[in-house]
Amino acid sequence: MNALVSAGQGRWFDLRELDVAHPLLDVGWLLAWTSHDARASLPARQVTPDLPDLLWRETKDALGIDVHGARWQDARLVALAHRVVAYERQFRTFEGTTPGPKPYVGDYLRWLLSLAERES
Repeated sequence: MNALVSAGQGRWFDLRELDVAHPLLDVGWLLAWTSHDARASLPARQVTPDLPDLLWRETKDALGIDVHGARWQDARLVALAHRVVAYERQFRTFEGTTPGPKPYVGDYLRWLLSLAERES
């Protein structure tokens, strides 16, 4: 939804979810989101099956960074771990309208653990 793919080139944008942190955290989150099994039917994934690889290459080129040996799967895991910690901190005192677990934290933690198991 926040990636443009055309003629073999990908561009990413999402001003709502940007972090004031290392840019690879944003890229990792994008890669986690786009590579999620539930997103397999998105038009961008249908047209460009290697979308995460493409976005990883394009981002590294656009940022002018050399992350020799790093894989997009690594950036995805780091970004999800960051999101778990950041959301736990953000929602620690969140009372909401219903008692119980804080929003998103458990979901992102389960997702992170599932991906980490697949990667090992």
